[in-house]
Amino acid sequence: EYLDMGRFWQILIFVGLLVWLALMARCLIPALRRQGEDKHLLALLFIASAGIGLLFGAGLLYERDTHLTVAEYWRWWVVHLWVEGVFEVFATAWVAWVFVHLRLLKASVAAIYVMFSAMVFLGGGVLGTFHHLY
Repeated sequence: EYLDMGRFWQILIFVGLLVWLALMARCLIPALRRQGEDKHLLALLFIASAGIGLLFGAGLLYERDTHLTVAEYWRWWVVHLWVEGVFEVFATAWVAWVFVHLRLLKASVAAIYVMFSAMVFLGGGVLGTFHHLY
């Protein structure tokens, strides 16, 4: 749906995602610079936020006159890696962060689980993208 809109709306969504990324960075970067805390989970949350903000841009890498195979390649990047990969990593990191602040998990344990989940989600997303190449 996001890629079937007109180019103006795609660019507007991309700009909105970049603004959202700037707001997330404004909060997360000072927390990452603090001394003495386990920052792995915050780093994962920031990386997932950057993925959400930036990976949508792959859908802007083709035009109306681009060959169908190239356009489909970038479209599947957005479908598999942005929607089915980075969103899951962000949601997992966010839920883990909430559990850490509820004192249900240690930050180091939560970071390990988020990394494992990220490997599963992104590994499946990359493989899911490659089956569209033939």
